[in-house]
Amino acid sequence: MILKIRGIAVSPKYLSIILFILYPISSLPFIVWGVFNKEKWAFMLFSLFMGLLAMLYPPAGDLYRYAEDFNLYKTCDWETFQVLLIFKFDYLLPFLSFAIGKLGGSVELTRFIFASVSYYLLFDLFCLVLKGNELLDSKRIYIYALVILVPLTFWTFLFRYYFALAFLLNGSYRWIQLRQKRGVALIVLSVFIHVSYLPFLFLCFFSGSRFLKFHYIVVVLLCLLVLFCDTTSIGTKILFSLPFSDSLLAHIAEYIDGSQSEAIATDFSFKQVIAYVISNLALLYIFFVYLKVYCQNITPFMCFINGILLMTLLTSSFPHIFTRLISVILFLTKVALLVWASKKLIDKYFKLIFCLTLITLLMAYWQRRYFLSDSYMYKIFTSTSIGVLTFSYSEKWVDNHLDEEGDFYSRLKEVGN
Repeated sequence: MILKIRGIAVSPKYLSIILFILYPISSLPFIVWGVFNKEKWAFMLFSLFMGLLAMLYPPAGDLYRYAEDFNLYKTCDWETFQVLLIFKFDYLLPFLSFAIGKLGGSVELTRFIFASVSYYLLFDLFCLVLKGNELLDSKRIYIYALVILVPLTFWTFLFRYYFALAFLLNGSYRWIQLRQKRGVALIVLSVFIHVSYLPFLFLCFFSGSRFLKFHYIVVVLLCLLVLFCDTTSIGTKILFSLPFSDSLLAHIAEYIDGSQSEAIATDFSFKQVIAYVISNLALLYIFFVYLKVYCQNITPFMCFINGILLMTLLTSSFPHIFTRLISVILFLTKVALLVWASKKLIDKYFKLIFCLTLITLLMAYWQRRYFLSDSYMYKIFTSTSIGVLTFSYSEKWVDNHLDEEGDFYSRLKEVGN
């Protein structure tokens, strides 16, 4: 397609790139058009656009601690930095923070990289899935599949665990389904991003074995056990039976569980409970459809999911990592749905999954209202790409809006009331 502006033929690709640089929000309609028409340049620009949004996302919660680490790394020398790495389980974010800090960049640039790379990997995975399934070619089903697989909650991938998840999703599909060596490299990178991904590397090796090829009744039972059974002592017993010192075991437990897991589990208003229930109903429906696909065709990729289900049973004593594993399973089951669902299942179930995805998306934005309202997100409507890339939250803004734990004063005030 060629656009004509005052008689001059202009390619949507180059027009989008120019607009993206000068005023990124104005390029969004052209980017969306390109995505709907399966243009690779549009997938790339959309990934970069999500990266710009990520830069404007406030440094609250875990991102507050990332910013503290960044400020520490940029002021230390190489020898001190090596000493600090001794107390870390992951290496990519510290190295990235150290390098950007020494080059004079801001911590916001790490968020730009995390979001842009994550969306690039997801779009790349989506394109791979499209090549392998002609049933997704129709415009309507294509849009359903795109919305189901690629979340528009850009803040999800600003955290190490979910940044690593983007590598795992792309890598596991390439390795297990396409038998590409590049998939192994991507999964290894996910381990360097977040060390808790190490078991996934081993599960990929055993995905083709009979040990993980469960009858669908067994998979149903596993799902029920994950949802309803009390296995809280299993993970703890396994962890504290390891031959490590008490201090190291305590450090591992805090790393796995997350410093805010208890607060997350107990901080529920009535509206949040409703959002939580609806989200879980959507999750159950997706699992229900996935089980129908599983009954028709058990593949090594699905065996990989079975292995993660077993892992999830052992982690219910760590609420934070348990929730994360459920998210991993959810993304993987969506990939399986797009790849192996029959035409009958697609026509019957995908529209409702699409609608549920949109509902949970709206609820997710509502749950992040403090982060989006008490921030500089509006700058995406007023700035150039260069303006956003050089933006950084000031210490004054942080002091006025966040407490010493990185939580919003406005949110604490509402919770207190």
